[in-house]
Amino acid sequence: MNDVKELRERYGLTRKEFAALFAIPERTVQAWELGERKCPEYVFGMMEALLFMFDQEVPGDGVKIVLKAVAEETE
Repeated sequence: MNDVKELRERYGLTRKEFAALFAIPERTVQAWELGERKCPEYVFGMMEALLFMFDQEVPGDGVKIVLKAVAEETE
């Protein structure tokens, strides 16, 4: 079973930040968290792996640094 909300909160992300980081509609993330829809296991696994990698490999607060870079790219 995957728990998108637990994963998001583990890395200190808001729902909006989490959605932006993975280019997923915020409403989709909300539906996953509320149990209205199920996040596919392969998608959850990739998100979990990427967040772990960002956290481990980027100096400082890796996830927030990557999020900032993503936001700058989409502006």
